[in-house]
Amino acid sequence: MQDFYTNRQIMTKRRFIYLSLPLFLILFFCYVAVNFAQMNMATKTLFFFTLFIGSVGLLGGLLKSLGLLLITLFFFGSILLWNQFGTPFLFFSVQEIIYWMSVLMIVAVTTGKFHQWVLTILTENKEMRARFDELVTIDETTGFDNRKRFLFELEEEYNRSKRTGLPFVLLMFKINYFKEFQSLYGPKETIHLLQFVSDVMWKQTRMSDRKFRYEEDTFAILLTNTEAENIEIILHKLESKLKEHVLLNKKNQINLTISFGFSSYSETTNDYTEMIQHAKEELQQYVQ
Repeated sequence: MQDFYTNRQIMTKRRFIYLSLPLFLILFFCYVAVNFAQMNMATKTLFFFTLFIGSVGLLGGLLKSLGLLLITLFFFGSILLWNQFGTPFLFFSVQEIIYWMSVLMIVAVTTGKFHQWVLTILTENKEMRARFDELVTIDETTGFDNRKRFLFELEEEYNRSKRTGLPFVLLMFKINYFKEFQSLYGPKETIHLLQFVSDVMWKQTRMSDRKFRYEEDTFAILLTNTEAENIEIILHKLESKLKEHVLLNKKNQINLTISFGFSSYSETTNDYTEMIQHAKEELQQYVQ
């Protein structure tokens, strides 16, 4: 959920930058190209209305810019009527009216379309990122496969054992008080801890054993061609190596509390999810 809000904030900032940049460019070029000081009051008023409609189109979209354009046209139409029957305070020639109304229309449509174009690009970019995240199955910190890949691999191994009768064991372990560690030592030490766990898992298991980061504080190993009676040896090695962890400063050492749980394949197992459930139950009941 935190990643979702972070991505949303980044997307909002990018949208603001993309839409605001053309507006600043318009202001700059208009300032350079037009001798503003020599404009009469009517031209200045229309100039500001054009910039305002352009700003609304860039930031709010086509519908809002066209709505504001209609209000502007009604406003200036009312002024023209007032000039005909009352005391004129803004005078426009027919040529000026045609010119500025055309400019207002072009600005409203152009900026509104540009707004839609930018939003389309941002939406497509967001969808591409989402698709990319779906394809990525590697946990960046540990180098292990993630939960999605774990479920796929476990199902495949379960079906393979069901066909061939070859044994395998699902071993899971959890770093207890992981959240407290994060809060106390910060992100750098947390990454160091995870890399330490990863290093121990690589060294104390076989290359053929597939390793996963199941949850933020929980890891899983698929021990292929392994009988249930052999799991205690592996469990003891992992437990002894993971018990003590040296912090980044090399001066302080802390004791980790690790919970283990495992489940072995048998013909009575209904499906692979049952193995996960059994291993999780052992995690909760484990006493170090």
